[in-house]
Amino acid sequence: MIRHSHGLGDLPSSKALCHELPPLPGPFALDALLSGASVGIPLAGLSSRFPFLDLPVSDDANYFGYAKLFALHGRPLYADWTPVLTYWGAFLYRLTPLSWYGLFFVYSFTCKLILLWGIYAFVALCTRDRSWAFLGTILAGIGLTYWQMNNGHAFPAGLMLLLLAKMIHKGSLDVWSALACTALSFLFRPEYVFPAAGWAAWFVWKQARTASWRRIFIPGKTGVIFIFVVIGLWLPVISRGRLNTDSLSFAFAQKFRNYAVSNQLDKRIGLPPDADWFQVLDAFFPPDQREHHSLPARWIPLYDIASANPQNFARYVWANARPFLIGNFPFTPAKSLSRIINFYVYLSLGVFMAWVLLRKSPPDTSLILVGSLIFIVTGVPPCLLIQPLIYYVYPAVIWFTLVIPYFWIRHIPWRLPFAGSLILAVLAGQSAAWFDLLRQHSTMTNWKRAMVIQEAGKQIALQGATIAEAYPVFCSAFAEPVPRSLHYPTGWDAAGRLLTYGEGGIPVNFILFEKNPPPHLGPATARMQTWMQKWGELLVARDGYSLWKVHRRQVAPPGTVVITDDLQDETDLAGREDADAPDNRQLVIHWNFGGERFADYHVYVAVDESPFQYLGRPGSGEARLFPWNTGNPQLNPRFAAGPEFGHQYRFQVFAIPVEGSGEKPIVLTNQNPVQFQKKTE
Repeated sequence: MIRHSHGLGDLPSSKALCHELPPLPGPFALDALLSGASVGIPLAGLSSRFPFLDLPVSDDANYFGYAKLFALHGRPLYADWTPVLTYWGAFLYRLTPLSWYGLFFVYSFTCKLILLWGIYAFVALCTRDRSWAFLGTILAGIGLTYWQMNNGHAFPAGLMLLLLAKMIHKGSLDVWSALACTALSFLFRPEYVFPAAGWAAWFVWKQARTASWRRIFIPGKTGVIFIFVVIGLWLPVISRGRLNTDSLSFAFAQKFRNYAVSNQLDKRIGLPPDADWFQVLDAFFPPDQREHHSLPARWIPLYDIASANPQNFARYVWANARPFLIGNFPFTPAKSLSRIINFYVYLSLGVFMAWVLLRKSPPDTSLILVGSLIFIVTGVPPCLLIQPLIYYVYPAVIWFTLVIPYFWIRHIPWRLPFAGSLILAVLAGQSAAWFDLLRQHSTMTNWKRAMVIQEAGKQIALQGATIAEAYPVFCSAFAEPVPRSLHYPTGWDAAGRLLTYGEGGIPVNFILFEKNPPPHLGPATARMQTWMQKWGELLVARDGYSLWKVHRRQVAPPGTVVITDDLQDETDLAGREDADAPDNRQLVIHWNFGGERFADYHVYVAVDESPFQYLGRPGSGEARLFPWNTGNPQLNPRFAAGPEFGHQYRFQVFAIPVEGSGEKPIVLTNQNPVQFQKKTE
């Protein structure tokens, strides 16, 4: 039973109620506390240093699923996500008089051109055979996922191959140029820093053998220019940006969740199907069992996580190692073709090693042996710790599929016809995978996303809006009024606003759904589809995509108080029993006064048959709920420990009018008690 009273004479005044609590923090800090978000540091001063990089699209801007195009608007430039690609996007946007459509196509074309150029230059310098390099580039373009490789992988892979080709052409390096090469590779992609360091060290050693020690430490004029260019490329990152030191942990958490779900390990320990990456990670590698301060934990990547459960970590690494051991590395989506390429690579490596032992190898044997060792040592760890994918080791893939095989194929008189037949075989093997890709993506997947947003813009103003979607895509750039596109998942705050997790609590105005969401986002997508049916409005639906406007979440119907188990739950517990674990005791009080004309809300609780006592207040007129749990700073100290087992609770909520409005407080009372009990296993 709910009693809705207006202007009751026996209620305390709003001024008297406000005197019952100490001053609260500012509204931004309060919203952050209620939503669990962290309060960020203002970055306006940082962004002004490089206005050239302040571009309209503020997050991952992708098209055809193709990686980052524009910089983070007014936010730090992350040094572990292809800054050089960001610079290229900024150059195109600032200095070319192209439309948004033209910008993308030039951007995409140049990214693929850089990849092809890098493959050709690298293979030509390693084999000294331009005909083979040309045919090998076509073979790699057709067979090694070229048409499916997104720009964010193609551009840095091509640049890395060009950098390696330049080092091979030069033949030796001084120490400072070697460090500059390594630093530059990190700006391509962070995983490229390891092969770059290995190759650079090899060429420093070669210079040490043939030149004086003075030449090792003093670069030439070209070396000095190159070093200053690299420093210039690092300058925006050093002065404006930051390194995201959790990137490896984040990647590991994503891939381990996929591994646990595919092997149904999550079900064995009772994890919910929508558990996110770090929930799964913490369940298998408990944080309180990890080593954080030992020497290995400080210097060995992921050692702290592995230390919590070495057996699980070893099983995961073994699962990633098996494709290498059984010749099943995923060179292509076509599994049969991938196995053929695996056989081709292992055969080529075996023949080459046999020729080395028989002393029939080429004159630059040391370069080939050292290069193979570098690529193996630096390429295997990313695949073992994250996942075997060619994107992490693309330069090594080119090395083992085009460079090493050349040294036995070159002895075949008809090697060029052989290469041509190989290209035709790969074309035939890839055709089925290509047709599947075309069917899945309908060739214009993100274009359709953009069209949905543009159509919605004719119905409703999108200026300043934020969209959440499965993959933040380039459609934001095609719908200029939408400045920000954010990744799932999301959650509701105390005011009923939908906020993104991990984005500083940014409010989401629209949700974009797609017909076939990524498998790992299926639970999050299903949850948000349920939410939009209750608190959303469908604007546009076409081609398997739908755009929804997000309304404010209201768990309680107008004129009522509803008690739920936690912040995301919606089941009313009034007149029922709630069972919680001892370390997770909480109740959440929701209310709906049918308006936002109030300054604050004060919540009272009646324990069993005792009178109502002051429980706490949210400190905001926008609030629509109040959590009663341990650690809530807005609680009356008398109830700060949270609800106690074995008691019944009823609640009253007072809506406090704005001072000077002349209105009196309004009260809603929940008459049916909640029986709070200890959860039994």
